[in-house]
Amino acid sequence: MTMERQRQPDSRQGEEQEKPQPEVEVQDQQAHPVMLESHVGEINRLKIQLKRMLKELTLIDDFLPSTVMMAEQVIDEALDDGDVEGSITVEPSLDSGVKITHTKEELIIIELYKLHGWLDNIRYEFMFSEPGGKKKSDDYKEWLEEWSKVLFDFASISKRHIIYVQDLLDQEPFNKLRKRKETIDQVCKHMVKKEVAEWLKKKEKLRVYWKTLDEWARIIYQWAYDNMITEPLFIFNLKEAGEDFSTIPVEEFEDIFKILEKQGKGRVVKSSEGKIAFIFDF
Repeated sequence: MTMERQRQPDSRQGEEQEKPQPEVEVQDQQAHPVMLESHVGEINRLKIQLKRMLKELTLIDDFLPSTVMMAEQVIDEALDDGDVEGSITVEPSLDSGVKITHTKEELIIIELYKLHGWLDNIRYEFMFSEPGGKKKSDDYKEWLEEWSKVLFDFASISKRHIIYVQDLLDQEPFNKLRKRKETIDQVCKHMVKKEVAEWLKKKEKLRVYWKTLDEWARIIYQWAYDNMITEPLFIFNLKEAGEDFSTIPVEEFEDIFKILEKQGKGRVVKSSEGKIAFIFDF
């Protein structure tokens, strides 16, 4: 007798088969990889340099202190294992919700480092020492010119019209120079030679012209126009305005008034007390 095989109901009938969902790799869009290039050999020296750079990152690139600690641990493990031929990648997570704030001075340095990236690059540590050889060499001239740009931009970013040499000795990045006082003096002399600065007191007090007096004349005219200043404008009004030009040395405002008068934008007048003012012709 032939036994007919009893058909079992297909449990999949009437039901949608569950299809396996492909795994989607989600990449943290907020991660900011820090690539720290390592070199073969000189492991101890490299470890010190990398750790120093990581500490500076807390100021320069807004990295959390916990990220720096994690990166230092990765560096220690990689270097101890002798894995120094490639690159060490650290991907910090910024999910902690901690908001980093900076002082005004820190923000100035951050902006300066953005303009001159070599300042915090270990490959350019040689820039903090005067090049060997003659001072007329191309290397020396390029080195001096580069530091002149740094000082010029530092004055511009910090809105300082007058630079005190003594203050620079303890001011980052100038405090990292091997021969700070001598180098800063050379840089200041170079800027004076280029006519972008002048000594108010030799070797002590430097006036940096990150804007020319003609540019300041244009800015002051526009400011006066925007504020509809029709009455005589005295120097003390400019000093109390709270603008970038307010900290210009007092004696230079008279020169700016003369520039405006020469441009036909008004006239210089004197009060009954002998104080100089400017009346705009709008």
